[in-house]
Amino acid sequence: MEQLSTLITADASEPRRLTIKLSSLIINAFADSSGGRVETGRKLSQRSRSAILVVGQDEIEHYFVFKAWIRHCTTDELINEIFLTDEQWQPRVFSIDATGTQSLFVDSLHREAREKGKRDRFADYIFTGDKDYRIETTLQPLQASGKLFVLDGLAELQQEYQSFPGSRMKDGLDALAGCIATFPRRPKEEEARREIHQYREYIQTQRRINPAEVQRSVLEAFEEARDRREWLRETGNGGSKYDPGGKMTLERWREQRRLSETRF
Repeated sequence: MEQLSTLITADASEPRRLTIKLSSLIINAFADSSGGRVETGRKLSQRSRSAILVVGQDEIEHYFVFKAWIRHCTTDELINEIFLTDEQWQPRVFSIDATGTQSLFVDSLHREAREKGKRDRFADYIFTGDKDYRIETTLQPLQASGKLFVLDGLAELQQEYQSFPGSRMKDGLDALAGCIATFPRRPKEEEARREIHQYREYIQTQRRINPAEVQRSVLEAFEEARDRREWLRETGNGGSKYDPGGKMTLERWREQRRLSETRF
């Protein structure tokens, strides 16, 4: 799945559609196992729900929510959905809420992965602070600045957002905030410009070449660094969608990426 049509709901009166190329994004996933616990003495509508979120981040820190699986379920159902999500999306990191007693669920997930021969990139994630505060400080600034996009049809997540903070149901929003927190910080535009300027000055001083050659050398160096960073990020952590074994050379990885980007 190389492209995905995404509904932008920043302006509800005039929604726009974008085509997102998945190979250009960092994909992370997050699961909150709270719905897998048995909560007695509460109505079903008042119990916490499980949530699995899949989110992509582009180079300028826009976030695209591709999956929001939110529901009451058993632990077995949640584990099966986590494995299914991991196989379908192959996220760079699949974080699991391990706050408090939920660390027991993470242990059982690792055990199930070993027994079933599943890929295990599951990482513990421990929440801190108040749930409402996490949601407000993480999601609302992104939504207000037009950097948070949600795939059309994720009704449960949209309903939680529209009723926040008054509703008790906010497990999906909390998982989304946790997922966004797992992405690496991207360099800001001014930082990148400063680094490029410093490198250009270094080349001019050391090599004494003309401006056109300086520009070409700068572009080649930064493209090489970008490719190597992405290659190490994917293949250095047990494989990637291009290379399940994690042993692909940089040149081969570039070729596979080029082929995937030209397949429509």
